[in-house]
Amino acid sequence: MADINVNCTEPSALTATGLTETSAILSWTENGSATTWGIEIVPAGTAPTGTATVTTTANPYTATSLPSGEDYDFYVYAHCNA
Repeated sequence: MADINVNCTEPSALTATGLTETSAILSWTENGSATTWGIEIVPAGTAPTGTATVTTTANPYTATSLPSGEDYDFYVYAHCNA
């Protein structure tokens, strides 16, 4: 099931901070009214699938248990009732 909702305003200003070998603090700016987001974490340079790795109500969100020695890209999908 895809998490992309074309009726939602896309989050912007995606930022990763607090980087360690296996975790990162992911944050973004919500540009609509969403209070729940899907986050997709993929190996760097890999195209997103549109299916979230995790669903959360937390912004920022701490991604943990990432395999060490890898670089990642992340995408945030707003969940809204539009």
